[in-house]
Amino acid sequence: MIEGFVNGNQEPIIELRLMLWNKSENIPAVIDTGFNGYISVPEKYVKASDWVFMGYEEYEIASGEIVKAKIFLGNILFDEKQIQTFILSSQSKDILIGTRLLEDKTLFIDFVDKKLGIKEKFNKVP
Repeated sequence: MIEGFVNGNQEPIIELRLMLWNKSENIPAVIDTGFNGYISVPEKYVKASDWVFMGYEEYEIASGEIVKAKIFLGNILFDEKQIQTFILSSQSKDILIGTRLLEDKTLFIDFVDKKLGIKEKFNKVP
């Protein structure tokens, strides 16, 4: 189970490990349920990586504006597993975790106690 917290801006935060050129780095990431991609990272991390450029993707931001961003394929450590995922390069200072990365997980956010958890989805075996 991944544990995190809700910060003073009411943002749910977890630590995400990015696999960069010759090191890995734990970086705080915001769970963004309005973002249906995998992850979005500031351009400075893309420049420090060996991720593979895949092309461009257009997406709509909260203002309704359509923006075009570079998409990369790279490795991260998520839920104690190294996975290869699509990574959107952004001009933001925050790393965002989108719903696509959480599609086989259960997300709990407790805004009162400032805690969050992400766990594997439990499937009953017949």
